[in-house]
Amino acid sequence: MAQAKAEGSPFMQMIAANGYYAMARFADPAEVLSLPKPKLPYLQAAWHYARGEAFARRNNVEGVRAEAAAIHGLPGELGKDDGSAQAQTMTFIARNVLIGRAAMMDRRPREAALQAIERLRVVAQSIEGLQRAVAVDDAHHQLLAGHRLDRISPDLRDLHRHLRC
Repeated sequence: MAQAKAEGSPFMQMIAANGYYAMARFADPAEVLSLPKPKLPYLQAAWHYARGEAFARRNNVEGVRAEAAAIHGLPGELGKDDGSAQAQTMTFIARNVLIGRAAMMDRRPREAALQAIERLRVVAQSIEGLQRAVAVDDAHHQLLAGHRLDRISPDLRDLHRHLRC
Protein backbone atom coordinates (compact mmCIF):
# COMPACT_ATOMS: atom_id res chain seq x y z
CA MET A 1 0.00 0.00 0.00
CA ALA A 2 1.02 3.61 -0.42
CA GLN A 3 3.17 4.49 2.54
CA ALA A 4 6.37 5.88 1.13
CA LYS A 5 6.77 8.60 3.77
CA ALA A 6 7.06 8.07 7.51
CA GLU A 7 4.48 10.79 7.93
CA GLY A 8 1.51 11.58 5.75
CA SER A 9 -1.27 14.10 5.99
CA PRO A 10 -4.66 12.72 6.97
CA PHE A 11 -5.95 13.70 3.53
CA MET A 12 -3.20 11.74 1.76
CA GLN A 13 -3.81 8.80 4.09
CA MET A 14 -7.51 8.84 3.15
CA ILE A 15 -6.58 8.64 -0.52
CA ALA A 16 -4.11 5.81 0.11
CA ALA A 17 -6.70 3.97 2.24
CA ASN A 18 -8.87 3.44 -0.84
CA GLY A 19 -6.59 0.54 -1.69
CA TYR A 20 -7.53 -1.18 1.56
CA TYR A 21 -11.23 -0.55 0.95
CA ALA A 22 -10.98 -1.99 -2.56
CA MET A 23 -9.13 -5.04 -1.28
CA ALA A 24 -11.71 -5.50 1.47
CA ARG A 25 -14.39 -5.73 -1.20
CA PHE A 26 -12.68 -7.55 -4.05
CA ALA A 27 -9.49 -9.34 -2.95
CA ASP A 28 -9.19 -12.88 -1.68
CA PRO A 29 -9.48 -12.87 2.15
CA ALA A 30 -6.14 -14.68 2.48
CA GLU A 31 -4.45 -11.90 0.50
CA VAL A 32 -6.05 -9.21 2.69
CA LEU A 33 -5.04 -10.99 5.90
CA SER A 34 -1.43 -11.26 4.69
CA LEU A 35 -1.01 -7.50 4.22
CA PRO A 36 1.53 -5.96 6.61
CA LYS A 37 0.29 -3.50 9.20
CA PRO A 38 0.91 0.08 8.10
CA LYS A 39 2.53 2.67 10.38
CA LEU A 40 0.25 5.66 9.79
CA PRO A 41 -2.85 5.92 12.01
CA TYR A 42 -5.60 6.31 9.42
CA LEU A 43 -4.07 3.62 7.22
CA GLN A 44 -4.06 1.35 10.27
CA ALA A 45 -7.79 1.91 10.70
CA ALA A 46 -8.41 1.10 7.02
CA TRP A 47 -6.17 -1.98 7.33
CA HIS A 48 -8.18 -3.22 10.34
CA TYR A 49 -11.40 -2.59 8.42
CA ALA A 50 -10.15 -4.61 5.44
CA ARG A 51 -9.12 -7.44 7.76
CA GLY A 52 -12.53 -7.34 9.43
CA GLU A 53 -14.24 -7.70 6.07
CA ALA A 54 -11.90 -10.60 5.20
CA PHE A 55 -12.85 -12.33 8.46
CA ALA A 56 -16.52 -11.73 7.68
CA ARG A 57 -16.09 -13.41 4.29
CA ARG A 58 -14.58 -16.36 6.16
CA ASN A 59 -17.52 -16.41 8.61
CA ASN A 60 -15.17 -15.65 11.51
CA VAL A 61 -17.28 -13.39 13.72
CA GLU A 62 -14.64 -13.20 16.47
CA GLY A 63 -12.10 -11.96 13.94
CA VAL A 64 -14.56 -9.29 12.79
CA ARG A 65 -15.09 -8.16 16.39
CA ALA A 66 -11.35 -8.10 17.10
CA GLU A 67 -10.66 -5.91 14.06
CA ALA A 68 -13.55 -3.58 14.92
CA ALA A 69 -12.18 -3.20 18.46
CA ALA A 70 -8.74 -2.35 17.05
CA ILE A 71 -10.05 0.64 15.08
CA HIS A 72 -9.46 3.79 17.11
CA GLY A 73 -9.89 7.48 16.46
CA LEU A 74 -6.99 9.51 15.20
CA PRO A 75 -4.51 10.93 17.72
CA GLY A 76 -4.01 14.65 18.16
CA GLU A 77 -6.09 17.68 17.35
CA LEU A 78 -8.50 17.41 14.44
CA GLY A 79 -8.89 20.07 11.79
CA LYS A 80 -11.18 20.53 8.83
CA ASP A 81 -8.45 21.84 6.54
CA ASP A 82 -6.05 18.88 6.69
CA GLY A 83 -8.65 16.12 6.35
CA SER A 84 -8.20 14.85 9.91
CA ALA A 85 -11.83 15.47 10.92
CA GLN A 86 -13.03 13.63 7.82
CA ALA A 87 -10.59 10.78 8.44
CA GLN A 88 -11.82 10.55 12.02
CA THR A 89 -15.39 10.22 10.75
CA MET A 90 -14.33 7.43 8.42
CA THR A 91 -12.69 5.52 11.28
CA PHE A 92 -15.94 5.66 13.26
CA ILE A 93 -17.94 4.50 10.26
CA ALA A 94 -15.52 1.63 9.55
CA ARG A 95 -15.66 0.44 13.16
CA ASN A 96 -19.46 0.61 13.26
CA VAL A 97 -19.80 -1.22 9.94
CA LEU A 98 -17.78 -4.10 11.36
CA ILE A 99 -19.73 -4.11 14.63
CA GLY A 100 -22.98 -4.20 12.64
CA ARG A 101 -21.61 -6.94 10.38
CA ALA A 102 -20.72 -9.06 13.44
CA ALA A 103 -24.22 -8.54 14.82
CA MET A 104 -25.77 -9.71 11.55
CA MET A 105 -23.48 -12.74 11.52
CA ASP A 106 -24.76 -13.53 15.02
CA ARG A 107 -28.33 -13.13 13.74
CA ARG A 108 -28.95 -10.06 15.90
CA PRO A 109 -30.48 -7.66 13.40
CA ARG A 110 -31.67 -5.20 16.07
CA GLU A 111 -28.08 -4.58 17.21
CA ALA A 112 -27.00 -4.29 13.59
CA ALA A 113 -29.75 -1.71 12.99
CA LEU A 114 -28.56 0.29 15.99
CA GLN A 115 -25.06 0.32 14.53
CA ALA A 116 -26.47 1.56 11.22
CA ILE A 117 -28.23 4.38 13.06
CA GLU A 118 -24.98 5.27 14.82
CA ARG A 119 -23.17 5.39 11.46
CA LEU A 120 -25.84 7.74 10.13
CA ARG A 121 -25.51 9.96 13.20
CA VAL A 122 -21.75 10.23 12.74
CA VAL A 123 -22.16 11.06 9.05
CA ALA A 124 -24.89 13.61 9.81
CA GLN A 125 -22.68 15.34 12.39
CA SER A 126 -19.87 15.46 9.88
CA ILE A 127 -22.15 16.96 7.23
CA GLU A 128 -23.54 19.51 9.70
CA GLY A 129 -19.99 20.49 10.64
CA LEU A 130 -19.07 20.85 6.98
CA GLN A 131 -22.16 22.96 6.28
CA ARG A 132 -21.35 25.16 9.27
CA ALA A 133 -17.75 25.56 8.08
CA VAL A 134 -18.95 26.55 4.60
CA ALA A 135 -21.38 29.08 6.10
CA VAL A 136 -18.68 30.62 8.28
CA ASP A 137 -16.34 30.76 5.32
CA ASP A 138 -19.06 32.47 3.26
CA ALA A 139 -19.57 35.07 6.01
CA HIS A 140 -15.82 35.72 6.12
CA HIS A 141 -15.67 36.19 2.35
CA GLN A 142 -18.58 38.59 2.43
CA LEU A 143 -16.87 40.62 5.16
CA LEU A 144 -13.56 40.58 3.34
CA ALA A 145 -15.34 41.74 0.18
CA GLY A 146 -16.39 44.85 2.09
CA HIS A 147 -19.96 43.92 2.98
CA ARG A 148 -21.05 45.35 6.27
CA LEU A 149 -22.08 42.85 8.94
CA ASP A 150 -25.62 44.22 8.93
CA ARG A 151 -25.94 43.48 5.18
CA ILE A 152 -24.94 39.82 5.43
CA SER A 153 -27.84 37.37 5.51
CA PRO A 154 -29.29 37.06 9.03
CA ASP A 155 -28.40 33.36 9.27
CA LEU A 156 -24.77 33.98 8.40
CA ARG A 157 -24.63 37.06 10.63
CA ASP A 158 -25.97 35.09 13.61
CA LEU A 159 -23.59 32.22 12.93
CA HIS A 160 -20.68 34.65 12.56
CA ARG A 161 -21.50 36.33 15.87
CA HIS A 162 -22.11 33.01 17.61
CA LEU A 163 -18.71 31.67 16.57
CA ARG A 164 -17.00 35.05 17.19
CA CYS A 165 -15.09 34.82 13.95
